[in-house]
Amino acid sequence: MKKITCLLFFITSINASATEVITCKDAMSVGGEAKSALHHLAQQRAQLDIENFVEKPLIKPYLDVWGSSSYPAVMAELVEIYWCKAANTSLHEAYYRFYASNKHVFTH
Repeated sequence: MKKITCLLFFITSINASATEVITCKDAMSVGGEAKSALHHLAQQRAQLDIENFVEKPLIKPYLDVWGSSSYPAVMAELVEIYWCKAANTSLHEAYYRFYASNKHVFTH
């Protein structure tokens, strides 16, 4: 666990000094807990930004390809496959665009 935490810190430190955001390439280049942590950070940032923009709470933050409630790992795959337009796309931007394009995430 300590090794993964150190690796994550190292990756995000390098990334922060270069671009100041976590990119899709960053998330796709690691696995396991590091990938989960990067997606978690990006998802949380996107959720906060979209909630502030639409002034409504996000009810369903994790969806699958059919729009049903799901889990963070499933959502991470969905975002990487369909919403990361390029390797240098910021990961939180991909999540944000997903939420902005799927208004039903704000309803039950």
